[in-house]
Amino acid sequence: LVTNPLIGFMLRDERGYNLYGTNSKDLGLQLQLDQHHQTTVFFSLTSVLAAGSYSLAVWLSSLMSHNAEGLLEKQAGVGVFQVIENKYQFNGRVNLQAKVCQRLPALEIHSLEIRS
Repeated sequence: LVTNPLIGFMLRDERGYNLYGTNSKDLGLQLQLDQHHQTTVFFSLTSVLAAGSYSLAVWLSSLMSHNAEGLLEKQAGVGVFQVIENKYQFNGRVNLQAKVCQRLPALEIHSLEIRS
């Protein structure tokens, strides 16, 4: 019986490199189980990925303290998908949708005091 469960996922590229991962605890959700000790969890995210193959790994852990968890089950490759192309220009595998702005140097105001 799992008393304090958490569930998470990891997005990986075709080489198996971890690109992004999170879990229910990190997102602020304490899972509640029904009378049959079951629940359903949905994750949603906006991602812009470069062309290539990707997979998802999911896991179930039991939270033992605020910073310790025991892995109960892990399944790699549960979701495999391919991005053919996208309309965004970026370098790398994941577009973090960075923005840029510029701040001009502050104008220096010089005061001139004339004494006679």
